[in-house]
Amino acid sequence: MEEYFQQLNRYYDKIFVLSVADATARRALFDERFKGLNYSFFFGADKNQFTIEEVKNNGVFSELLTRERHRFGKTMKPGEIACSWSHKMIYEEMLAKNYDRILVFEDDVVPDKEMINRIPAILKEIPDGC
Repeated sequence: MEEYFQQLNRYYDKIFVLSVADATARRALFDERFKGLNYSFFFGADKNQFTIEEVKNNGVFSELLTRERHRFGKTMKPGEIACSWSHKMIYEEMLAKNYDRILVFEDDVVPDKEMINRIPAILKEIPDGC
């Protein structure tokens, strides 16, 4: 699998693995599963470290906009807010550091050995300048 991870290392400017501070076991498992991949853990929002009221007050979350944009008019749970907020933080980091291409994994991802060998074909399908 390392040869395929090397292709990802060459293609992407930065590979992030989204995690939270308390997920030490998940990070250790990721390290074990993805030997040969050059990545950095990115510590995002932890659903256990904020309240809905706090994220509303600081402009991170709008229940009104969420309900308007959801096809069934639903709001978001704290874990969903944390996830989307964390991805926004990664994109802000991408812009701040002028990365052109990033790859984002969650810390609980499990590599599919049959799909990994398709990495070269997948990378060839990405349009130039994308």
